[in-house]
Amino acid sequence: MNREELLVYVQRVIDSKYAGLQVAFAQYNELSAAYVNDVLRGRREPGKKILDAVGVERITVYRPKGNDLHHG
Repeated sequence: MNREELLVYVQRVIDSKYAGLQVAFAQYNELSAAYVNDVLRGRREPGKKILDAVGVERITVYRPKGNDLHHG
């Protein structure tokens, strides 16, 4: 999933498991409410702790730019 999809997913977890309360999600997962809010508003990147809380892992992918299969 891309970042936008991740943010929607995190919000859905908060809505379904924490009655939509970011503060409850933050407290349960030992996160600051301000951090959770910043992540959901796209101001900060989600870290390992928030990803673990929603059962998601970060992976890095590399791919060629455009149609270039190799450079040079």
